[in-house]
Amino acid sequence: MYAQCKIYITALLCMLACLCACPSYRAYEAADAPKPDFSLVQASNKKFDNDLACFGSIAIRTKNDITVRVQGIINNVFVKEGSLVTAGQAIASLQNVQLEIQKEQYENALRSGRAALAMAEARLEEASLAVEGRYIAMDKKRLELEQLELELAEEQEILKSKKDLYELGGITEAAYRNLQLSRAAKEAGISILKKEMEISELGLRDIDLLNAGLEIPEDYAKKKRAIILLNTRSAEAELVSARAALANAEKSLDSIMRLISDLTVRSATNGTIAAIYFQKGEHVSEYEKLATVMDSSRLFAIFYIQEEDITGFEIGSPMTIEIPSLKKTIHSELEEISPLADPQSGNFIVKAVLENADLSIKPGMFAKCVIPRKNEEYYPVIPESALVKVGNSEGSVFCASNGFAVLKTVQLFAIKDGFAWIKNGLSEGETLVDKPSPFLKEGEKIYCNEK
Repeated sequence: MYAQCKIYITALLCMLACLCACPSYRAYEAADAPKPDFSLVQASNKKFDNDLACFGSIAIRTKNDITVRVQGIINNVFVKEGSLVTAGQAIASLQNVQLEIQKEQYENALRSGRAALAMAEARLEEASLAVEGRYIAMDKKRLELEQLELELAEEQEILKSKKDLYELGGITEAAYRNLQLSRAAKEAGISILKKEMEISELGLRDIDLLNAGLEIPEDYAKKKRAIILLNTRSAEAELVSARAALANAEKSLDSIMRLISDLTVRSATNGTIAAIYFQKGEHVSEYEKLATVMDSSRLFAIFYIQEEDITGFEIGSPMTIEIPSLKKTIHSELEEISPLADPQSGNFIVKAVLENADLSIKPGMFAKCVIPRKNEEYYPVIPESALVKVGNSEGSVFCASNGFAVLKTVQLFAIKDGFAWIKNGLSEGETLVDKPSPFLKEGEKIYCNEK
């Protein structure tokens, strides 16, 4: 029994082997085998003009830190955080006792300087009058000398005439000798006057002007003025010194008054008080920050754009900014683009200026932004599912050519919303395999159902 079964099975296996080797059986097997199903799509040209939407926030465009120029104790703070201020408005007042003491000292020095100047001016005036008096006295002495010389000449003529009379006995010897003594007295008086004139003339001579490096004016009044200036140089120097001392005292007082004026701390710009760092009674050091003023009339809207999107925009690109909390939409322009990407996120920061005259927009508010792309070029578009491999800027697709799969490398322009825009490597109307099997190879016969 067992032997018969074994023979049965062997015969059955031989028949099955013969059947598989038969060509008609293989054709039947191929006809009934399932066909691979490949969907085909065609590339069509479309314009990539979609807008870029991004999110960001409102930030301060300009702010000013108000610093204290001189140290002191805060007497009063005139504003609060959130107060609106204008340029030049007082923010706080300080007290500095040392500056008050120095102010009194410089005021006393100023009064002393003014008194010293008045004294120097009086001395110069007195010296000028004294020189002018000497100059006039010299003129008087010259006249006296001329008078004495005339009298001496007359005495000599009288003595000469009396001599002949004396020799004839017309006058006595005593009278003749009196005439001789009178002449001698006149001569002595002339000699003494000349010596006095030499002494009094020191500093009033032409040679003195020349030695001082001054010219000798021909005009009498100008020469007199030159002589006065020559003899009042020390008094003039005292006057110059007094004026310089007074000027220094005025500058010192002006400097201390400027420092005292700085005890009233003022805002340099219009804006809103963002922060106050000290209160009444606290000590503030020199150049320490007292408050911060932010300009809320013009704000920045700050957004973050990915690396692949930043190349499509430039300074001046139009932007539509929405502030949901205020239900406000503002049209602006791209003002700034950061030159470097954030090393962590890889995003670029862009900014737009918002006019905020009514101060309704507050820093820190959430904002939305839509930036239209300026791109008028058309590119072949295919479903993203048709891509086989995708790199940074390249990809590959299977094109259907004469019923066979042909692998092509394409350069990508953009991928968005399930579609890919092809920059190079593909033309409009080309047929591609959509959702290709991972086992599909180049050159393989394609059996497909076209879409």
